[in-house]
Amino acid sequence: MELGKLSEQYESNGDVGAISSGYNDAGGVSYGLYQLSSVYGSVDEFIKWALNSDNTVYKQYGEYLSGAKVGTDLFNAFWQCLADEDSTGFAQMQHDYIKHAYYDRAVELLRKAYLNIENHSNALKQVVWSRAVQYGVNNIVDMFTQALNYFPEQYPNLSYVDAIRFDWDLINGIYEVCKTEEWNNSALRDSLNSRFDSEKKKALNLFEKEVK
Repeated sequence: MELGKLSEQYESNGDVGAISSGYNDAGGVSYGLYQLSSVYGSVDEFIKWALNSDNTVYKQYGEYLSGAKVGTDLFNAFWQCLADEDSTGFAQMQHDYIKHAYYDRAVELLRKAYLNIENHSNALKQVVWSRAVQYGVNNIVDMFTQALNYFPEQYPNLSYVDAIRFDWDLINGIYEVCKTEEWNNSALRDSLNSRFDSEKKKALNLFEKEVK
């Protein structure tokens, strides 16, 4: 599975032009494969990145999107137009941005906490991507550390589980953390917990296929 596919499946069902209703969502209307938030500035950061990109197509798309205010009907039309006219290219643009702004930064923070992603499964990499997108990069280390509480044996920090043989327990623990009230206390709690159960099952299946 290509990196990021687990996340996009649950964020947008792979719809590059997806625009959420924003109903009951503190992040407001969200956009694209990874549901970038309009309220928290994620869409603005995406456009800023595109405008500064060395990729001329990304820069052109950034200029196009910057021609309307995020969240307006006109912006929504611009977003949908790019998705309709160049779904593959626009999807790759979103993927490249998320890797740069979320995944790579999350991997670096985990490395500083003594969990080196190169020692782990592709399934765990998918989970890192997904959790960084949904909860933000700066929450990753805390989330992964709390996941240790769900291991059969207790470990004091992530350095003790920095090997692929710990990935099943780590993946399981991460989604159990996400289901706690500390991490999930919104009006969408029940539906989010259903997502976490489903996504955990899929991630564990990916891991088991990978290592057997």
